[in-house]
Amino acid sequence: MRSYIHIKGAKLWMLCAVAVIGVVITCCTTKITSVQEPTNAVIGDIINVKLNVDFTQVINLDPPYPANYVVAILAPKGWKISENTAITYTSNKGNGKMRPMDPARLEPTQANNGLTWSQSLKAKFNIGGNLVDDVEWVAFESETQYPFANGDNLQAVVNIQMKVGADNNTTLTRLAYVVCESRDGILVGVGTTGVAYASYFGGCLTVGGGTTGDVLNFCDPQLVSVDPPKAVDNDLLTFKFDSNVQSTLLDGNDDVHLCISATVTDNASGAVSNIDVCDGSAKTKLKRISAGKYGLTIWPQGFFGLTETQNITRMSYFITNASGSIKVGYQNTAAPFTYKFKCE
Repeated sequence: MRSYIHIKGAKLWMLCAVAVIGVVITCCTTKITSVQEPTNAVIGDIINVKLNVDFTQVINLDPPYPANYVVAILAPKGWKISENTAITYTSNKGNGKMRPMDPARLEPTQANNGLTWSQSLKAKFNIGGNLVDDVEWVAFESETQYPFANGDNLQAVVNIQMKVGADNNTTLTRLAYVVCESRDGILVGVGTTGVAYASYFGGCLTVGGGTTGDVLNFCDPQLVSVDPPKAVDNDLLTFKFDSNVQSTLLDGNDDVHLCISATVTDNASGAVSNIDVCDGSAKTKLKRISAGKYGLTIWPQGFFGLTETQNITRMSYFITNASGSIKVGYQNTAAPFTYKFKCE
């Protein structure tokens, strides 16, 4: 287990507003004073995460108002944490449980823009420390409302029990947490009712034991990646090659190509076949994005010339030179990269 204390940047917000008339000051602080989270787990494990939270309402012009405690978690979409997470808390205002928020509920600071809690959290915190956009923010709120009043000092311990790996994929990811209260949400401006939030971005968690054959690495830069990581064969896919990640046989070669084979099922006849595209042409050439980085976007159905009755179930591929005499595969080996089509 590890415990970190973050007290700068987005980890600690201190919002103070001065009203010229009457010189009224509002100042609130919210801190996540410590976090305990694991660094390793196995598919199906229920991991325990502990947050220590301190919230002080120094001055507030409003009368006491009711609000729920809120804890939002960033985790891989495939883990379905809204279904696989239990949160309890103890505090000097009371103890209790948390429940997932309605996914359609609007976050207070972005209600005028029609953003839900999940959308607003992503707009502000993006995908945390992850490098692949296959994670989601899920907000939970206390089942009980509590009064927030002038001079309040709330101290709480939040215990999160999360079942990891619902998608059965070996995964490396960085979890993140945001705490606030439900009336003001993730307010960042200043004002007489401004309530601060706190955020914490964790280290890399490795969840092993997957049986799908896929390894989802959201922590480390990848030599080759496909965006989006989950799609159907009618979606646009972008293949990216970053030669800066490690040295390969293609070092110094600016003319790099995709050599790819698709496993195709004919839904009318049931026949399964492979279609290969590996001709070193302009069609397969990855365009230079920046120094050492290349990319190619394809529409799979058109790229492989599928008929209306055909669908692709998976692809295997290499990054090559124009002639195909040099191939770079999975983890810089002679084994191909693979991509399986799947819905969310």
